[in-house]
Amino acid sequence: MISGRMHSDGDAIPDSVETDTTPGSIGHTYEFNPYDADSYDLENVTPKWEIYKSYGDNEVLARVEGLTNPKATDAGKDWSKGGKQWRQ
Repeated sequence: MISGRMHSDGDAIPDSVETDTTPGSIGHTYEFNPYDADSYDLENVTPKWEIYKSYGDNEVLARVEGLTNPKATDAGKDWSKGGKQWRQ
C-alpha cells in the first residue's frame, strides 16, 4: 500500500496510477504492468542492470521527469556526471 492505494509490484507506483488509461495519464502514456516492477525489462538491457528488476518502472518515470522538467534535477544529489558521485 502507498498512501492507502494498492501496490502489487514493489516499484513505488500505485496500481491505480499504472492502470489509469485516461489520455495523458501515466498508465495511458507508458502502459506499465501493475504486476511487474520492470514493465520494459530494463534489467536485461545490459548485464549490469539487473537491479532494475525491482523498480524499472519508477526509473523510467524519473528519467522522463529529468528530461522534460529541468527544474526537477538537483546536481548535488545526482549520481551522474556533474553530480556528487561522478568519477573520471
